[in-house]
Amino acid sequence: MGETVSVGVRLPKRVLEYIDKEAEKESVDRSVVIRRLVEKGAAEFKKEKAAKLYMRSEEHTSELQ
Repeated sequence: MGETVSVGVRLPKRVLEYIDKEAEKESVDRSVVIRRLVEKGAAEFKKEKAAKLYMRSEEHTSELQ
């Protein structure tokens, strides 16, 4: 996993309740579920950002032709 750093965040109660339920189902700590969700969210965010950049470059390229 590499080096980790502790951070504090405020979450809506409903989100934390979901996290706690998932942690209980999987018999893991709340922090494990939060870490998984953040990692998946970050990966999805990167994909969306790359897709937007690609679409912009396609639009720009088509304007030049």
